[in-house]
Amino acid sequence: MRIAILHHSLTGYANSCMKALHSHRDVKIFLAHSTLDPNTPFERDMFSWVEARYEWSGRPNAALLLSKLLEFKPDLLLTLGWHVSAYRQAAKSLKGKTKRILYFENTWRGTAKQWLGVLASPLHVRSLAEYAWVPGSRQRDFAMRLGFKAMKIMDGSLSGHTDLFRTVGLQRPHMQGRPRAFLFVGRLVKVKGLTVLLKAYAQYRSSCTDPWSLICVGAGPLQEKVSSAPGVISAGFLQPEPLAQRMLDASVLVLPSLFEPWGVVVHEAAASGLPIIASDVVGSHVHLVQSEFNGFVVEAGSPESLTEAMLRFHHMDEETLDGMGAASRLLAQQFTPERWAATLRRIAAGGRQEAATPDPTFAA
Repeated sequence: MRIAILHHSLTGYANSCMKALHSHRDVKIFLAHSTLDPNTPFERDMFSWVEARYEWSGRPNAALLLSKLLEFKPDLLLTLGWHVSAYRQAAKSLKGKTKRILYFENTWRGTAKQWLGVLASPLHVRSLAEYAWVPGSRQRDFAMRLGFKAMKIMDGSLSGHTDLFRTVGLQRPHMQGRPRAFLFVGRLVKVKGLTVLLKAYAQYRSSCTDPWSLICVGAGPLQEKVSSAPGVISAGFLQPEPLAQRMLDASVLVLPSLFEPWGVVVHEAAASGLPIIASDVVGSHVHLVQSEFNGFVVEAGSPESLTEAMLRFHHMDEETLDGMGAASRLLAQQFTPERWAATLRRIAAGGRQEAATPDPTFAA
């Protein structure tokens, strides 16, 4: 079984999913990807185990990419997004030669650009693939508007490194005392809601005694603003293993994004047993954050809404916090690298059902 993956920026969670796929001895992988993003500098050697690779910078050479794909002879082509011209050309060229899946995480917002996309979909989107693969329900709605049939749309296209974060999270009940800290993980840019977060955190600090610290993990242009804020610990960008360990230093994840089609860090934090505050534009909150069960969903762009949620956690008793952490671990079971791999194998094998085996140790 030969599977070609046309990727963009590589991530730690993408590595865990591809390794789950590669763990099946009958699978061979071809991977095309861009060079590393300076704001998310994952270790280059992380993907060294993939033997058939094409790394490009700026824009890929369409003829060279197609030549490598034809030589590889994939049973399945997975294209991540349609914004790379060479990827679109390759997908169209392989029509009838292999099964094709188009991945995207866009959510339907009814913008003029999206309405144009719907009108142009038969030529520019549906011509790229027979199947659409999306993270969850918000993206499924968009895929159906683009004209993909319900039975040709698959969910679960994004998963965190669940084994890593779950294993680290199992240490939490044995720690001496609960860490009093909020945790933000993401690029330090405005669209991630950093300015909203810093304003809300300042309001929170002035509204209570003995306020929790705020740990910010990530890199980006707002680094100096983050580092200079009172009570904020700037931890820089972290690779997956140190990030999982860092989650043990916090009690709650906060993701106040202004735009966030999914947000894999929500899944990783849930797997580690953290309660979660997420804004209502974070796509994954529909599946992974249920207010009063494992966290709170707040209004995007509203420091007041975020401050209120932070104060709710600040005054929460240990038993309720522990219960919310257990609920997060339960919800995290919906998505795993094994499920991700099983989906690709099923389509490559001709649609035969192959379900990922549930992991009973994941439950709280």
